[in-house]
Amino acid sequence: MMRVAGFAAAAGCLYLSTVATALASPDWNGMWIASNDPARPAAALSSGSLGPGDAPSLTPKYKAIADKAQALFKAGSLKMDKTVHCEPPGMPLMMSFANGGEVLMTPGRVTIISEWAGDVRRIFVDGRPHPDDLDPSFEGHSIGHWEGNDLIIDTVAISTKASLNATGAQQSDKMHIVERMHEYAPGKMEILFHIEDPEAFARPWDFRITWKRNPNPLDYVHEYYCDNNRNAN
Repeated sequence: MMRVAGFAAAAGCLYLSTVATALASPDWNGMWIASNDPARPAAALSSGSLGPGDAPSLTPKYKAIADKAQALFKAGSLKMDKTVHCEPPGMPLMMSFANGGEVLMTPGRVTIISEWAGDVRRIFVDGRPHPDDLDPSFEGHSIGHWEGNDLIIDTVAISTKASLNATGAQQSDKMHIVERMHEYAPGKMEILFHIEDPEAFARPWDFRITWKRNPNPLDYVHEYYCDNNRNAN
């Protein structure tokens, strides 16, 4: 009985702590869409024409994979874009919010729902660590904590099937993403990415994504359905 009581007390403290954190954190609930703020240039992850910094610097093995994908793209093929073949973008591409999405803030968790392929991220902000044995997934496993009004997110266990961007570049199962997410002005969000992959990246990859609040308060995440397009060229 003492063990049960002790567990219940600890669980109660954790719940009160997460509630207090939720009450103290900024309110990002609602719909957001990708933005192009000239003052904060964003990476063009979902574009076929990328600028400097929009793709990682790759090791020779992974550069050869990316070069092959780009040659296909220049020849008119879309085989290098996994999303054309009904695969979800996953991390980090899903955060480009090509079709917009929704943020839901609840005690102990921030949930991000992208309309694009229905990708869903669950960011646990209740103090838990990453589990020791994780199965890779398109979104990976995300834990976070607040530094003032900034949400710091740590993501691991991302599937090698997830998309870095629209170039066909690949990552290994060792990729590790850290994000700093904050509202730099009312209704304007900035997400700073720092991504490391000791196997695929020649050096860490840093870039920015920006969102703005959807001006339509009645909008919502619409159903996204990709018909069988796996044989697309």
